[in-house]
Formats: sequence, structure tokens, C-alpha cells
Amino acid sequence: AIGASKLAIFIMSDEYTFYAQQIEMSERILSAFTDGEGEPYGILLAQMQSGKSGTYFYLALDSVNRGIFDKVYIICGSRDTSLRDQTKDGLSRAIEAFCSKKATSFSHGMALMRKFQESVQVFWNQDLASVPVCDRCLIINDEAHVAASKMNIPYKKFWKKAGLSSCLHGDFSALRERDIRVLSV
Repeated sequence: AIGASKLAIFIMSDEYTFYAQQIEMSERILSAFTDGEGEPYGILLAQMQSGKSGTYFYLALDSVNRGIFDKVYIICGSRDTSLRDQTKDGLSRAIEAFCSKKATSFSHGMALMRKFQESVQVFWNQDLASVPVCDRCLIINDEAHVAASKMNIPYKKFWKKAGLSSCLHGDFSALRERDIRVLSV
């Protein structure tokens, strides 16, 4: 009975929708990150409530699904736990929606879900010290403007610990060497 209810939830997971504009923008960003030498750093800038989260969720899932990145870290310098929880919930729903569109069978869908749950993770200000940044990854810096404060020590320590603080000052050599891309939102 448990397996059947999981199947029903998986198949009926249509509450999260990726819109054509989000998919198109995600593909444009991914193309910029991978064509030629690939841009190491990008900015996604748009009005509030315009679909930025859906765009970067699709980017994260599609890039892992296609094997372009091994890990995706969605980070934020904010301490707002309700915003973190909203992002985690949105990611969970986006994973379900993405899997329901891409899976060829129930078992394939479940395997995709596990892969995304392991590979795409959310870390907020209070979590940043524990993030082990690997090579071949995408870092999505959500609400990037929040971390602009000089007093945001956990945020600054995250970039330093990862060996990437130079990218915040325009030196992208470490990103290129380690095949890391950053998207500031």
C-alpha cells in the first residue's frame, strides 16, 4: 500500500510548474556556462515574483541530469529561516515536477529523485560553514544582495573556505581551474 501511494503522489505531482520562459532562460544560462571556455560567473536579475527560483531550480536539475555538474549548492547569506524553508520546499516540489517529466518509469523516477536530493542542496547563512564545495559544481547564490554586508562573516568564510573568495572581486581563475560556475540571483 505504501508503494502505491508513493506512485500516486509521484504521478499526480503537478503542483509545481516550470514555465517555458524559465526553461528557455535556464538553457541560455547553461549555454553561457558551457559554450567555448564557458562564462564562470553569471547574474540572473529580474523583478520579484518573476520566476527566478523556477529558472535556477530547472538549471540545477537539468545540469545535474545531463552530467554537466556533479553538485549544485543553492546558498544564501540571509539568516531568514522562513525564506530558507520556502526555498527547500520549492526545490522539493521542483524535483518532483522535473522527475515526473523526465522519468521513463517509476523506478527511474525514484532514482532521479534520490540523485537530485543528494546532488542539489540548499545552505543558508547558518549552514554555510559546513558546505564542502567540490569541483565540477554550480553555486547558485540566491538573494545575492543580502550578503553584500561587510559584517556577513559566515558568507565571507564560505567563499574563503572553498578557496573562491577571489571570484567575489572579479578574479575567476579558481572557478575555471576547478570547473565551477556561479550564478548570482
